[in-house]
Amino acid sequence: MSAHEEIRFAPRDDGTEEECQCARCGSSCGWLECPGCDGDGQVQDFRDWSLGGLIEMYMRCSQCRGKGGWHSCLSSDEWCEAHPLPGRESIRCGEIEWFDVPPRNASASPPLASSPRGALP
Repeated sequence: MSAHEEIRFAPRDDGTEEECQCARCGSSCGWLECPGCDGDGQVQDFRDWSLGGLIEMYMRCSQCRGKGGWHSCLSSDEWCEAHPLPGRESIRCGEIEWFDVPPRNASASPPLASSPRGALP
């Protein structure tokens, strides 16, 4: 990792289009639904049920902190540990890094299809 490279471990909250990857091995990430709240981000609060339980109260899920889940490296821990990106050996397996998606150029031409092998130009 170069001295000027900065790893962003949290997404921005400004509407910027972003993607994420494993900060250690560079693998793609997938969304895992929280098993504590089934992806809702909240769980039923049973503290006041001694008062009759007439009102259903909910509180933020403590496992996902109300997000409903989390991003996770799609590679196995063993693969991630054995294949760090250059300069990323000290980063823990499964750490997620965020980066901005470059804007799409609407005026750019679509990529040309490649010729089948052996075809004449």
